[in-house]
Amino acid sequence: MGRWSREEIEEAFDHYQKMGLKSARTGDWSFWGKVFIDDVTYDEHQLGSWGGQRAVIENMSAVMHMTGDEADDDDPAAMEDEYINKPWLHCNQYPCEDFVVDEERGWVWALIWNRMDDPGDGSIHQANCFNLFKYAGNGRFSFEQDLYNPLEFQDMMAAWIAAKQRCLANTDKAARRAARAEAARKALGVDRMSEAELEEHGQVNHGGGGWDHEPAPDPAAAVRPAYDKLELQAAYDAYVERLNRSARTADWSHLGESFMPDATMVETVLGRFAKRDGITREIAAFMHQSERYPWVFLNRYVPEFHVVDVDRGWVWAKLMGRFDDPGDGSRHQAEIFLQLKYKQDGRFKYVETIYNPNEFKAAMKSWRLAKEQCEKEGEAEEVRRAERQRRAAAEAPADVTN
Repeated sequence: MGRWSREEIEEAFDHYQKMGLKSARTGDWSFWGKVFIDDVTYDEHQLGSWGGQRAVIENMSAVMHMTGDEADDDDPAAMEDEYINKPWLHCNQYPCEDFVVDEERGWVWALIWNRMDDPGDGSIHQANCFNLFKYAGNGRFSFEQDLYNPLEFQDMMAAWIAAKQRCLANTDKAARRAARAEAARKALGVDRMSEAELEEHGQVNHGGGGWDHEPAPDPAAAVRPAYDKLELQAAYDAYVERLNRSARTADWSHLGESFMPDATMVETVLGRFAKRDGITREIAAFMHQSERYPWVFLNRYVPEFHVVDVDRGWVWAKLMGRFDDPGDGSRHQAEIFLQLKYKQDGRFKYVETIYNPNEFKAAMKSWRLAKEQCEKEGEAEEVRRAERQRRAAAEAPADVTN
């Protein structure tokens, strides 16, 4: 039993999301910053670690709103310059895909989309981020960690900028679209729908993109099947063991035993794979292209933390992807977030990984340097050993039997 109830932690996390949205929309990051305690630690895998509430607010403000006044809407050139050079200003929607509360430790594990504003054509541009929060009581958090793929964010923003430029260059099309939408609203009688009718139909918000009116869900239909915690734990333990066995042996069929035949994998860099055979084939092709390929030596996956969601049959976990010992005992590693969705018989139907590829590149670089140094020192030691043996042989009596 944890120090705080699940309800209290969920309420604090809900408040966190609201304040984050408010800060992103207003540019005042003190709303968001005040959800943390004074001596909070914020670990941002691309930008570094920040200590203290004031530092968190100042650094986030600098990253997200490092400009002064916004561009003049009547100046197309200035508007286009703002969209191209300051895209973070327009990343201000953060729909939470899913989260789980680790009540025993007071943690929240979450997957949160970072979504750009509508560029004008209704297209969605977003990238996913894993977040880990540690609750400190009184509605505030003492720790946040963000883990994502910065390359994915760069590609997403480039696509958004291109879409925005097309929309800015085609204002007539936007006007026609707005006129058609207004005509459709009137024809459907949406403007005449009363508050009571809206309440009756229910409202579902899909991540800040407007309200869609759908039938209110039936509470009785929302009952989730319960999974056995020991069964899920055993499946996760077997997954980690098979992952390490595959990495050491280059036989990824071992890991495949943890997946259903129709499983899906979403891998941060490699993309989405369908079915167990496809998953094992693609991982093997990347990890073991040749014996000299550095990823061959990324063969240890050390579990750090995990939490089991028995209501949905999910496991959320953090692992350290570690390179083999270069010879001096040093560690070269990077963090991986893992989400597993269970099916049956000790097997999972879905797995998603999130990590920062830049961290793995840095780990691989440091591992290479350490490996080269150890090999040089090893060669030098062999030379010294051979020299000692030569001298010993030269100084020894020619005939040891006399």
